[in-house]
Amino acid sequence: MLRKQQREERRQRILNVTEALVRESNGTDFSMVEVARRARMSAPTPYNLFGTKGAILYALLNRAMDQLMQGELAYKSGKVPALHPVMAMTHAADFFISDPELFRPLFKYQLGEYAYSERPAYMDRALEYWRTSLDGLVAARMLDRGHSERGFSRDDVAVPLLAQSVGLLDLWVQGEFTDDEFRARMAISAALIVHPVVNDAARIHLDVIIRAVKPKIRPVFSFQAIS
Repeated sequence: MLRKQQREERRQRILNVTEALVRESNGTDFSMVEVARRARMSAPTPYNLFGTKGAILYALLNRAMDQLMQGELAYKSGKVPALHPVMAMTHAADFFISDPELFRPLFKYQLGEYAYSERPAYMDRALEYWRTSLDGLVAARMLDRGHSERGFSRDDVAVPLLAQSVGLLDLWVQGEFTDDEFRARMAISAALIVHPVVNDAARIHLDVIIRAVKPKIRPVFSFQAIS
């Protein structure tokens, strides 16, 4: 038991040191030797505990995902299930915006490097975030929990929500969206994705969101960094 606790303490020290290096360097190009040195460990220890630097960076991403998913209760308690995905998008945007010094470098790595061992499990967790945001629509029978030949399933909507959030996150990471536009585009995208699959009463609530958010979005978009 003690050895397990010591192992976990070393893992957390490595994660904390790596997070500090990401912030200081504004990137992920530092070496495992530097991680070990800053953590006051022998050079092989980070490899023994994680395997690769990519595994450490994904462990940081998963730690962030744990924090992000803690906000689920806030929107699951809302009375309009059609708004839960919009609230989930807004919550995610606010979470990333709150710490750009960490999330911009981390997601540049995640979006640019395919880690065959770590990425699938991380993406499954991200998809579960969007599935959870749709539980209210399943309970209201506007979506089916599993595959259906007649209607839309939860995954029919969760996958587009995931794909859209990843694309918008990439544009924010690259500096092509301001924080405000990133947040607005996340919200309006969720509303537009959910809009076709809900009933007329729910669409009224989504229309209110769309009308409120649309003026915050640039009418003409161009791919260039925003100073």
